[in-house]
Amino acid sequence: MVAVIGLGHVGLVLAVCLAELGYHVIGVDFPSVIELVNTGTPPFFEPQLSDMLSYHIRKQNLQATTRMEDVSNTRLIWITVGTTLLADGSLDIDNVERIVRQLENLCSKDVVIAIKSTMPVGACRFIAGTLSKDGPHLVYNPEFLREGTAIYDFFNPGKIVVGADYAQDFEFLAAIYISLGCTPIHTSWENAELIKLSHNALNALHISFFNELALATDDMDVSLHVVSQALRIDQATLSQYLQPGFSYGGSCLPYTVRYLEHLAESRGYAAPLLHAVAVVNENRIHHLVNKLSKAIGGLAGQSIALWGMAYKAPTDDLRNSPSVRLAQQLLVAGAEVWTFDPFVEVDRLMEFGCKVCHTLEESLNYASALVVLTRCSIFASVPASTIFNAIPRERVFDIVGALPQLGR
Repeated sequence: MVAVIGLGHVGLVLAVCLAELGYHVIGVDFPSVIELVNTGTPPFFEPQLSDMLSYHIRKQNLQATTRMEDVSNTRLIWITVGTTLLADGSLDIDNVERIVRQLENLCSKDVVIAIKSTMPVGACRFIAGTLSKDGPHLVYNPEFLREGTAIYDFFNPGKIVVGADYAQDFEFLAAIYISLGCTPIHTSWENAELIKLSHNALNALHISFFNELALATDDMDVSLHVVSQALRIDQATLSQYLQPGFSYGGSCLPYTVRYLEHLAESRGYAAPLLHAVAVVNENRIHHLVNKLSKAIGGLAGQSIALWGMAYKAPTDDLRNSPSVRLAQQLLVAGAEVWTFDPFVEVDRLMEFGCKVCHTLEESLNYASALVVLTRCSIFASVPASTIFNAIPRERVFDIVGALPQLGR
C-alpha cells in the first residue's frame, strides 16, 4: 500500500498510474476534491485520466480520503501539494513542512516520505534536519509530467530522479519504478531539487529563445518550424553543450550570437535574451577572477597556473579564447600567470604576457592556485596527490570537470 497526499494535476495522475502498476493507493485531499475523486470524476481534464480513475475507484485499487490518519500504515507516501511563489521570488514550503510534521507523528520510523513538490535548493535537507533521528526517511522525487501528456509521460519517463541521503531509501523508491524501463538517478537532495528547477527553466529558455528568433526574423522568408526541427534532430550535438564549463569562445559562437542580436536590432527589436547570453559569458570570467582573489587573499604578487589556453580541447585555436581573456585580467590585477596547453605552441602563449610551462608538473611548482579550463585528457592523468602536494585543495579550481581523479 502506498499513499499520495495532494490530488491535483501531479498527485492524481501519480495515484492513478500507481494503481495501474498494481499498487493499492490511498489519496488524501480536501473534501471538495475527495467527493469528485471517489465518484471517478477528476477535478480537472487530463487525457485518459477519467477512464483510468473511474476503473480503479470501481476496483477499489484507489481510495480517496480526507483523513491523514488513513495513511499511517503505509510504507511509502508521496507529497504532491503545491509550493507558493512569493513576491520576492522565493518559494513558500510551509504546506510541505506541515504535512511532513503530521506524518512524523502518525507513521512508523520506517516510512519513506517522497516529496514531489517543487522545492528550493536545500529545503529537503532543512526539513530532514528538523525530524527526530528515529523519524521517517525523506527523499526527493521530482516530477517531470507535462499537462496534456501526463499519463504518457509517467509510463515513458525521460528521467527518474531520486534525491536520498541513504542508498536503501533510494533502492526502496527505485523499485517502484522498475517496470518503466528507466534507470533512476540517485543523487543528493540538493542536486535533485536543482535538477527539477533547471529542467523547468531550460524549457522556459527554449521557448523564449525561439520567441526571440520569431521577433528577430518577423516578416522574413524563413520557417522557424523547419529550423526547430533541424535543431531537435541533432540531440547528440546539443547534449555536448548542456554541461557545466567555462565561457564559450572560438570563431563561431561569439560572432553568431552578436550577429543575431544585430539582426534583431536592425529590425527594431532589442533581443535581450541574446544580449544576455553574451553578458553571462563575460560574467563567468569576471566571477572566476573574483573567486580566485578571494581564495588566495588577493591577486597582486600571486602565481596562478592555468591549464588549457585554447578555447577548447583538443585544439590549438586561441581565437576569442576565454582562457586568454582570463589570463589578461589576472595579469592586469598584478598576478603572475603560468600557462600550460599541450596543443598550443609556446611562442603563441608568450605573446599574451604569460609565462609558459613545458609540463604540468612544472606549472605546479610555481603556482599558489590552479585553474583547469579545458577538458583535456592529459589533465586527467595527473595523480591527485601530485596536485595536492603542490597546491591546497581549496585553491584548485576545476572549472570544466577535467580532473575526475579529484573525486568531486
